[in-house]
Amino acid sequence: MSHLDHFGIMNGVLLEYLGFEEEVIIPRVNEITDECFCGRRALKRVIIPNSVTRIGKQAFELCETFSTVTLPILLHTIGYEAFFGCSALTEIYIPGGVSQIERNTFSSCSALSSVSLTEGLVSIGFRAFERCTALSEITIPDSVTEIRENAFCGCTALRSVVLSENLQVIREETFYGCRALSCIELSNSVTEIGDRAFCGCRALGKLTIPNRVKSIGEGAFAGCTALSSLMIPASVTEIGHDAFAGCPALTIHAPAGSAAEAYAKENNIPFYAL
Repeated sequence: MSHLDHFGIMNGVLLEYLGFEEEVIIPRVNEITDECFCGRRALKRVIIPNSVTRIGKQAFELCETFSTVTLPILLHTIGYEAFFGCSALTEIYIPGGVSQIERNTFSSCSALSSVSLTEGLVSIGFRAFERCTALSEITIPDSVTEIRENAFCGCTALRSVVLSENLQVIREETFYGCRALSCIELSNSVTEIGDRAFCGCRALGKLTIPNRVKSIGEGAFAGCTALSSLMIPASVTEIGHDAFAGCPALTIHAPAGSAAEAYAKENNIPFYAL
């Protein structure tokens, strides 16, 4: 049980924690400041009061035995790297007031198997869930319009992704190395697939590129060894170098006379005219 004299509080802001308990009950505050619990390797459970609206950057970074936390319903800000390296954390629910998950917020949370994102979230930051190696599925709410580079890079157990209907760009290396990814449907809002976006997604078997996509980046599907069928619309006018390198089973399906047909012939990829 936490003692009040272990907390440094000023004007409703938790500035520091001086205890060494495995379970901490934070008293009523409005904010948890930057690096407040950073590196507390004995910390296993934290109870955050519903009054908290902001969790600062690196607040719980490298709390390696930290396994349980419930984020308060009034929370609107989570600082970057707030839970970076919390390798025992198993689940997280992001309240609807949080509009942005900043860079590296949950990166290297290797036990994180359940992530619940809610409507109201707009942006998922750079490397936000990188190397969350226990995460097997995720649904991105339709309020999300941006997913930054490497957001799910190295999530080796990720099998199923439901993307936002309002996402326009699959950025560079978003799903790089997600070797179990077999179920993903790109929404009709997508216009661009970035460099190495799906590189190394070895379980991905079939995919249809939406009709608004204009470009497929360099190495976008490289190393997708199970990819056997890719439907590419006439809207795609640019396909990057080695976009399908290391895809030995691939047949490209596209309209005759399209950029996709030209690319297939130039790179000796089997082609079927739609």
